[in-house]
Amino acid sequence: MKKRFSEEQVIGFLREAETGIPVAEFHRKHAFSDAKRLKERETENTRLNERWLTSLQHARIVIDGWRCEHNEERPKQSLGGLISTAYAKTLIQK
Repeated sequence: MKKRFSEEQVIGFLREAETGIPVAEFHRKHAFSDAKRLKERETENTRLNERWLTSLQHARIVIDGWRCEHNEERPKQSLGGLISTAYAKTLIQK
């Protein structure tokens, strides 16, 4: 696969970008395509739309699912590898 830019060119681009040049101007100056950036934004919007909350009732259901997953399914390193509910039970037993 042929590389479009040499390593030296990429380093130069990075140094120039660090100066604070606006992205659109930087892209125009070096003839970069906005297509990739637009595709990435579209993909991110699709991910966000999949989690879009359509009503208050829907939000309550989704948030309750997140809460249950966080408290009842995910072990926490800070709790000695226990899930939150199991750790709470050990505190009550003491």
